[in-house]
Amino acid sequence: MILGKVELPPSKCKTGKYLAIDCEMVGIGDIPTASDHSQPRHRVKGVRQQNRLNKEENGESSLARVSLVNFHGAIILDCFVRQKERVTDYRTFVSGIREDDLVGPDALPFDVVQKKVNELIQDRILVGHAVHNDLKALLLSHPAPLLRDTQRCPMIRKSLGTRTPGLKRIVDKELGMKIQAGEHSSIVDARATMAIYRMFKKEWEKSMPVASVLRKRKHDEVGKEDDGDSDGSDENEDEGFEDAEEIAEKVIGKRKWKGREKGKERKEKTYPGGGRKGISSGLGTVVKRTPAEKVRAKRTRAEDRSASRSATGGKSAGNWWEELGGKKAQRD
Repeated sequence: MILGKVELPPSKCKTGKYLAIDCEMVGIGDIPTASDHSQPRHRVKGVRQQNRLNKEENGESSLARVSLVNFHGAIILDCFVRQKERVTDYRTFVSGIREDDLVGPDALPFDVVQKKVNELIQDRILVGHAVHNDLKALLLSHPAPLLRDTQRCPMIRKSLGTRTPGLKRIVDKELGMKIQAGEHSSIVDARATMAIYRMFKKEWEKSMPVASVLRKRKHDEVGKEDDGDSDGSDENEDEGFEDAEEIAEKVIGKRKWKGREKGKERKEKTYPGGGRKGISSGLGTVVKRTPAEKVRAKRTRAEDRSASRSATGGKSAGNWWEELGGKKAQRD
C-alpha cells in the first residue's frame, strides 16, 4: 500500500470518507551566505525559537506539492503548485522537487490547488502527520473532530515513548518499513500516515470524544457511498465503528442524563405564606445611591432635624410613640 505496488480495483479508487494528506515545500527569499553560517550559533530554547532559526537559515517556505490519498492508498489528488516568487532553494534532497516540476503544465496556481483540496476534505476525516502544518501551508482550516494526526495519537506516543514522534520512526517501528531514506515523496508519506491510521483505527476512534463519533449518523443521513468492502474484512472503512449511543454510554457512563432526569423529577416545595425558600416577603428592591446622592440625603436629614428642633423651641421632639400617645390622650 505505501509503495503503491498493489493494483487496486475501481471500487477502492473512489474518494470515500477518509483522506490522508502530505505537502512538500520549497524555499523562497534570500538565503544566508557562507559567512553568515560561520557565525557561532546560540543555544536554542523551545520550538518557536528553533522554527525561527530554521526560517532565518533556510529562507521562507512555500507550498510546492500537495498529495491526497484515500483509505486504500489510491491517489485522489497530486499536483504541483506554481510559485509566484523566485525559488531560491528547491530542497530536492528532502522534497524531491525540481525546477521542471514547478514550471511545467502540471503546475497549478495556488488558489486553484487550495480550492480543490478544500472541496475534497469537506466533511471527511483528514489524516496526516503534523497535519496542522499542511493546513497552514494551504491557508485552510478543518474541524478538530475530523482530524487524525499520527503525531498526536495517544497509542503511538505511548508506544514510542515521546510526545512528538517522527513519521519515519513510526513507520519503522510499527510497520517495519524504511521511508524517507533519500528524497521524500508526498504520496508515500500520505500513504504511510493512512496505513498507520488503519492500524490503530479501532482503538483510536474509541478514544475520541463522543461528539466526533456522532458524525457517523451525519454521513448516513447525507447518503455518502460506502467505498469500503462489505465483506467485513480489515479493509472495510466502517470497521471499528459502534453505535453512537453505545460509545456515549461507555464514555459518559450510567450518569449520562442523570442530571436532567433528576431535574424533571424534582418538585417545587411550598412554604408557609407562599413564596420560595430564601426569598423575603418584604421589600425586595435594593436601592443603590451614588456618593453625591448619599451626601444630599444626609444634608436633608440634618435640615429636617434642625427644623424640628426650632419648632419645639430648641427641645427634642421626643419619641414618636410618645407623640402618638399624647394625641390619643387629647382625643380621649
